[in-house]
Amino acid sequence: MCSVTKPTRIVANDEEGFGLLSLTTVHRTPSLLATAHFSSLVGLDNMSAHDWDFLLWQRASDLLQQAERIQRNFLQIAAGAHYRASHGRISCWEPPVNVVETDESLWVISALPGVATDQVEVRLEGRELVIAGERPLPRCCYDGELKIWEIPHGRFERQLRLVGGESPLSVGEISLQNGLLIIELKKHS
Repeated sequence: MCSVTKPTRIVANDEEGFGLLSLTTVHRTPSLLATAHFSSLVGLDNMSAHDWDFLLWQRASDLLQQAERIQRNFLQIAAGAHYRASHGRISCWEPPVNVVETDESLWVISALPGVATDQVEVRLEGRELVIAGERPLPRCCYDGELKIWEIPHGRFERQLRLVGGESPLSVGEISLQNGLLIIELKKHS
């Protein structure tokens, strides 16, 4: 198979400019002869070399995005585990939240798809709201090989310090609707 070799050097630096990673890769781009041969084998006779370049670079871009997600997840886990270990806490993930304030209440909305009502605990400790619980691993994931893992499972805990306002708060209505935990914190004057 004839090909054109394109060396590429990838360098990752930290914020101060020190090199963290230096990697040289070689990309092999199929020649027109190889592209035409493969195209005829799979029934894609009308694809041009430009189409193949686009497909190859699209695949490379997808792989880079996946590598970036893996790196972010690794750094979140590594940094979080180090922080929790140094503060004596159990490793867990934090669900995202929105907070909406009305004249009478604060509404805290947390995204918890796949979590049952009986697996969530909500506590108000002074001006700090704690949402804790566990999202179990689905049965379909017990066996098999891990391919992509973006959804966190296991123990979660989110602590929100509610700033502003001097009036005391109390927990009002709590509901779990369509994967959203909705918590009302009533203001008292």
